Amino acid sequence: MSSNSIFVIDGYATSQKIIIGLGTTYKVYLKSADEKIKLNVQELLVGQYNLTQAVLKPEKILAVGKEYELVIENLGDLESQVTRYNDSTKQKEKIKWTASNFIDTVSPNWTSKPEFTSSSYDMYGCGPATFANFTFAATDNSEFLIKTTVKNKSTGKETTFYLQAVDQLISVGHGMCAGAFDFQDGDKFEVAFSLFDASGNITHWTGDKLEFKRPT
Repeated sequence: MSSNSIFVIDGYATSQKIIIGLGTTYKVYLKSADEKIKLNVQELLVGQYNLTQAVLKPEKILAVGKEYELVIENLGDLESQVTRYNDSTKQKEKIKWTASNFIDTVSPNWTSKPEFTSSSYDMYGCGPATFANFTFAATDNSEFLIKTTVKNKSTGKETTFYLQAVDQLISVGHGMCAGAFDFQDGDKFEVAFSLFDASGNITHWTGDKLEFKRPT
């Protein structure tokens, strides 16, 4: 990771309580062998379907070559520890990174702006998975997310969430159990996308928003 990395954490269902309490009830920081670096909450984004998200920024630049571990204190019975699943080892591991000798200050670029391609509505045992899908292409010096803002044209309500694109596809909606966007209260929507990279550099949306109908 770059020395000026930012961090985005999602909380699902009961774990949303942790995300909302980061920096207050639940202290959050990066720990190396000889220091702790506080993570400050830059944004708190509440999704529409059992999902909440926080954008965190270290209070200072990370030291090159140091390994840092993500720590969240006071979890109690909510979580035993902060881990992620390793597909290769089939084990849960502590979340760690090593800071590289690189400070990223360059914003991402669209090489092909998003275009609506399809919608889907699939009913499962616990509820539907519903998405409006957009294809795109972009380049950057590091990994990036898609800052997505959806407006319900019936109610006027806007919701913003950072989405991870897969194979140049942005899927806007929610899965069977959770997701950023719900289309229950309207038939027509519009969306704007911005590029947001792993160091917090952003390329804002310009031009008209893209319109789409509720997936059915």
